[in-house]
Amino acid sequence: MCIRDRSLGRARPAAAPAVAVPAAPAMPPAAPAAVAAPVAPVAPLAAEAPFDLGRALATLPRDEAEAWRALARSWGVALEAGDAAADPCVQALPRQGLQCFRGSRTSLGLVRQLDRPGILALYGEDGRPVPALLTGLEAQHATLALGGQTRRIALPELARWWRGDFATLWRLPPAHAGTAGSADAALRQAGDWFDTQLARVEPALPAEAGETPAAQRKARLYRFQLAQGLTPDGRSGPLTFMLLNRAAGVDEPRLQHTP
Repeated sequence: MCIRDRSLGRARPAAAPAVAVPAAPAMPPAAPAAVAAPVAPVAPLAAEAPFDLGRALATLPRDEAEAWRALARSWGVALEAGDAAADPCVQALPRQGLQCFRGSRTSLGLVRQLDRPGILALYGEDGRPVPALLTGLEAQHATLALGGQTRRIALPELARWWRGDFATLWRLPPAHAGTAGSADAALRQAGDWFDTQLARVEPALPAEAGETPAAQRKARLYRFQLAQGLTPDGRSGPLTFMLLNRAAGVDEPRLQHTP
């Protein structure tokens, strides 16, 4: 159908009939936002109580035999229960080429200088000794094996309970090891061994006219003892032997040192 436009004088098409557009389906109402449940506050972790060495000494076992067994293990030696129950320094350890050193007024400086594991006797309030294996030594702390636990103890705290009792092990020269009770005699007879070790740590001075090798060795031991802070006597005792081994770099158990 055309409708004539009178103003233009020509026909124009009629408008198309309107088509009904179906309405969009209504959206369901939005669900209310979920509200998070309040989170219960987390309790802070309880700080570990500092280790009280004095209190622990009242309950720790006083098993000296176990302390000797543990010390021997650091040297690669296994002590039987019966060997450790008796004094192991008499026969069991010498059979393995090891000798005992015991000091009753040992300074911590000397322990540091010897630089080897040892047994400290710690005295609690009741006055009875508790053996503790010293395994490490730092500038301000010592590491002890106590009652099956490893403990790091500040040196001032250690000094409260330690009176200087210290025991450790040392090994005779191979040619003189294996005979029980012969440590002093073996050291006296180990002149060649001492000469070899001394040559590693200091050059030999020219011998004086008429000076025997034994006299020259004694003079060298005397100088070494002075340099190490020992009371010098020129004799080849256990302390001199241990320090000479350390200075010469002999492979032996050493204390742990944490940087």
